[in-house]
Amino acid sequence: MDKAKKFVFPFVFSLACILSYLIVFAVLLKILTDSGAIVGFSIGVIIAFWFIVFLFLFVVPCYCFVYGKKILLNEKRKYLFTLYNSLILAVFCFLVLHIEGETYTYSILLYLWAEIWSVLPLLLHKKKEKISAE
Repeated sequence: MDKAKKFVFPFVFSLACILSYLIVFAVLLKILTDSGAIVGFSIGVIIAFWFIVFLFLFVVPCYCFVYGKKILLNEKRKYLFTLYNSLILAVFCFLVLHIEGETYTYSILLYLWAEIWSVLPLLLHKKKEKISAE
């Protein structure tokens, strides 16, 4: 199972993000239909904005950092798996948000954001090894 983690975790995390995205937006749709249009829309926009901010500025970096540190640190092809992880996240984002024209831009930005956070623990560990060797 340890060998499969590096392949499975990006899919599991992406599916969890998609499910949470769908649940939040189903709740927002319910709020919109139950309350007045202006009040429901305002509440919905605020909740959607903060959900997306929380997901992409906190959850994705935390996951990518932990994935890089716990799963990939002792892996032979660790940098290749960071690319894999970022690609899976971006593809899942693209598949869900494909209704907009800017989806390509969002997916590329997510790919770069996830790649930075996936590589960061590997670079920090490499720097730490270099300092301890001296």
